[in-house]
Amino acid sequence: MNLYDKIMKWATDIGTWFGICSLTAVMLIITGNVVWRIFGRVIPGTYDLVETITVLVAAFAIVKCEMEKKHTTVDMLTLNLKKRVQIRLEQFCQIISFGFWATICYATILVTVDKAKVGEHTDLLKISIVPFRAIWCYALALIAALVIYNFYKNFRELRRIEP
Repeated sequence: MNLYDKIMKWATDIGTWFGICSLTAVMLIITGNVVWRIFGRVIPGTYDLVETITVLVAAFAIVKCEMEKKHTTVDMLTLNLKKRVQIRLEQFCQIISFGFWATICYATILVTVDKAKVGEHTDLLKISIVPFRAIWCYALALIAALVIYNFYKNFRELRRIEP
């Protein structure tokens, strides 16, 4: 395992744990709100919190799926093709995927900078949304880097396959 492999695995593992903690927080907030409703009260701002934290869960779930190469697969279509053709098709899809994620990352960075200038925050609790947007940008950049990483791994595998 080379340095790039270790860095990508480390970054993905941190993101996975961050996503797990975020999902746990969402579950605790919802459970707490349900328990409070039994006593005729509600926890103010639960929708604000769940709405913003769920973005982090989704971001790092996509990162984990990309690392495991489980995000987009069409096994039924490619199962009977030769290994070399399968890898070439996957690389073609990875090029398109990289363009997609890099574009979304760039646009999100622009929106985050714009929203940071205005001081965007949640309606009820007035929590700044900028840190959540920044983490989303990080996750998008990580996804784009993982696509390149998977492209590189496929390239190495192609070299090992005899022509």
